[in-house]
Amino acid sequence: MDTTLELLQLIKAHSIEFIDSEYLISQEDLEEFLEEELRLCTLEEGGILEMKYKEDAVNYWKTGKKKRLSVESVRRRFRKVNSLRQLYRWEENLEKGRTQREKN
Repeated sequence: MDTTLELLQLIKAHSIEFIDSEYLISQEDLEEFLEEELRLCTLEEGGILEMKYKEDAVNYWKTGKKKRLSVESVRRRFRKVNSLRQLYRWEENLEKGRTQREKN
């Protein structure tokens, strides 16, 4: 019993903070918000790249007359492009994202 009283004395009432219920959101709303944030931005090589940037880079890469542009050409306009493999990965991710949005 004495240890319980000692513990209660250690807890200070001023460390408790009440928040207004208007700032609370449901778990469903939180998940929806996080899903949308993940769709808009993804982590890539230590930084955050927006999906729009990736889409623009991939579309530019595909604008070659007979074949796709070289990585060097794309990199001149989109500095964050590092490799051909990265462009293929972005293209695949964009396609997956489109099909996911169509399902929803």
